[in-house]
Amino acid sequence: MTLKISYKLEQQILLMFPTEKLEYYRCDRRGKIYSRFCYLRQSLKNIEKKQSAPESHDGSKVIYEDVAADAVKRLRYENVDASELNELWQLSSSSRLEKIVNDCLSLSDIFKLWPEYKKPTGYRLIDLDFKHLYSSANDILDIFEPKMKKLYDFFSKPNTLKDSNCSVLLKKLTDDVVAKGDTSYIFTTLWCLHEYLFPTGRVVQKDNTGKKITRRFTIKDSQELVCFVGQSVQQLEQFISFQKSRNLNI
Repeated sequence: MTLKISYKLEQQILLMFPTEKLEYYRCDRRGKIYSRFCYLRQSLKNIEKKQSAPESHDGSKVIYEDVAADAVKRLRYENVDASELNELWQLSSSSRLEKIVNDCLSLSDIFKLWPEYKKPTGYRLIDLDFKHLYSSANDILDIFEPKMKKLYDFFSKPNTLKDSNCSVLLKKLTDDVVAKGDTSYIFTTLWCLHEYLFPTGRVVQKDNTGKKITRRFTIKDSQELVCFVGQSVQQLEQFISFQKSRNLNI
């Protein structure tokens, strides 16, 4: 389909349904019909595991870039429903992920570039990106519960964890809490995961005086990348203030 054909289709729809308005179908130079067509064509290519962009000699790569730019504009400046959000997000997947890899050095950089990730629907957008990168894999949401249970069973085995505190936390979880997939069960399992996979390399950091020091990551460092556990509200507030003062993620 070409842009010319999509414009003709729009005019035919307006003739058949007089109450319809052209503004509903038109988005800058590209219309919704053409954007939908490009999305379906790209989806088919993903299913066929053709991850590379089309050859540029026929101009198709340029068209995809324009469609992605239009999709981003609609995401930012239009009030779209859930189904349109999914379509527009997938239309812009390739260009967005490429920018994240090339331009973002930290999680905060990603959130500044794409604040949509921080919204209540952010986890669904991450799932869409995952499916774009790994089209043959199962959805994150579909495999989350069985994978979490598998991790829990593994960590519950004797002598698996080095930190005795993690083993105590696991033993406090009842069968009913685990079966329901309670938040405490998920948190404890992820807490144990970061105990088991803590980094062993060295890192250069600055102390309170500004002096550079070389140190190893500890299990606590690894776990506090997920969540900070304070002994009081005051300690939590101090931690948040410290993170903000250094422009670190909270």
